Amino acid sequence: MSAKQPSGRPSVASLIGIGSTVVVLVVGGVGLGWWLDSVLHTVPVFVFIGLAIGIASAWIFAYATLRKFLKQ
Repeated sequence: MSAKQPSGRPSVASLIGIGSTVVVLVVGGVGLGWWLDSVLHTVPVFVFIGLAIGIASAWIFAYATLRKFLKQ
C-alpha cells in the first residue's frame, strides 16, 4: 500500500488534530512558564516567554502541516 496523497483540502479529522495540537502547544507553554514562575518566585516573566514560545511553535507546526495543501 502507498501513503495517501493529500487531496485539495485537509480533512475535518486532520483540522481537528491540528487545532488540538495548537491548543496543547500554547497551553503547555503557558503552563510551563507558570510553573517556572512559581518555582523561581518571579512575576509573569516566564508566563509571557512560554506564551511566545507556544504561539511560535503552534504557528510553525500548523504551517508545516498545512503546507502540503497550500502548494496545490
